[in-house]
Amino acid sequence: EPLFVDALIHLEALLGREDVYVLETRLSFAEGMFESQEYIRGMALLYECFDSAHGQWGDDHAMTIRVMGDIGIRLCNGLGRLVEAATWLERANDASTRLYSNMEGHHTMLVRYLTTCYIRQGRFAQATAIARSIYDQERRTRGPDNHFTHSARRLMCLCLRNQGCYDNVDTDVRTCIEYYESVDDEYQVVQCRKILGDFYLATGEFARARVELDGLLGKYQKYVGSTSSTMRSVLYSCLLLEAFNNVVPASMEILSGLENDVINSGISSETWLDFECHGCYEPIQGWLHLCPDCPRNSLRVCHACVQTNKAKSLCSHDPTPRDWIRVSPPMRFLQEQQLALLAKSKDWVTYALVHQAYKDYCNQHEVPVEELVDDLAPKIALFGSCRLGFVWAAGAASVCLVTLGLWRTRR
Repeated sequence: EPLFVDALIHLEALLGREDVYVLETRLSFAEGMFESQEYIRGMALLYECFDSAHGQWGDDHAMTIRVMGDIGIRLCNGLGRLVEAATWLERANDASTRLYSNMEGHHTMLVRYLTTCYIRQGRFAQATAIARSIYDQERRTRGPDNHFTHSARRLMCLCLRNQGCYDNVDTDVRTCIEYYESVDDEYQVVQCRKILGDFYLATGEFARARVELDGLLGKYQKYVGSTSSTMRSVLYSCLLLEAFNNVVPASMEILSGLENDVINSGISSETWLDFECHGCYEPIQGWLHLCPDCPRNSLRVCHACVQTNKAKSLCSHDPTPRDWIRVSPPMRFLQEQQLALLAKSKDWVTYALVHQAYKDYCNQHEVPVEELVDDLAPKIALFGSCRLGFVWAAGAASVCLVTLGLWRTRR
């Protein structure tokens, strides 16, 4: 930081605050702020750069477009301010379209980021339209086996899955996997397998979804770290697989492993971090609500938006508040799944330990009583205690009767 500050001071003194090299240095300084998680200072620098660039050249200039794009990307990926992010990215994209051809590298990246922002907002139809246009343009210009073409195809498949348009998604994603394996790009292969896992989750092919999602957590952790939004996205897919898969329930070993991953990823509270509600664009707090007719793990809504009927405008299925599928937050969900398995196997000793942890968690996070799952163990224990008490009372009564009989006999 001191080096950047020193460089800025000298460059501004030598060239003036509005010089393009000064702007470049200020942008690099802002990048360093974001890398060190200082988002407020970083955004302040970006807004300074925009004021300077826009004041000199207006929107239709390479530097202004770059700054507007950077602002939109940081608002989307770093701060989750999706409405503002979309506005900046749309403005940058419009200016870039006027200034460049569709195949300019910076323009293509802007469009991809705008598509990603639309996906996070739940604007799947708009995202699909843009992704399809990107793919068609890349295919016409670069050919079917180009790296950029396969990247565009993968993005298009993600959008189609979210929208519930499943035709050719499986085949197209596997085509991408074959290409990335041929060029030894493991990270792209991993990203494609995540899309396949979500695709099979949406179509109800849970065994195939488990095959694709199995092992992805470790690979994503290697590439992007435990607390990245990408890692959390994979973890949410794994959790939703366990929520929907009633055919082959997860084992205690799988649930315990997911519990450790949830803790390491920093999502062990009641908040679904990096998992915005498509109604209010805020991170979902408490129950995650999913439309029963939309593709699984696509449209997602928080409890508040369901209760206020704001969610009704998000899809054409118009479910009532009671129709929405509800999934507890990650840690609570895993504890509830463990309790169900232990109750089924009648392992009441372990059940008592897990249930105590569940109670402690719910008390700590002030979970409403109506959201708690039924406790099976106390009922069984109470029944056993009553039966034991009845036997003890009957035995005591028998002893009294015998003693009374002997006393009368002696008299």
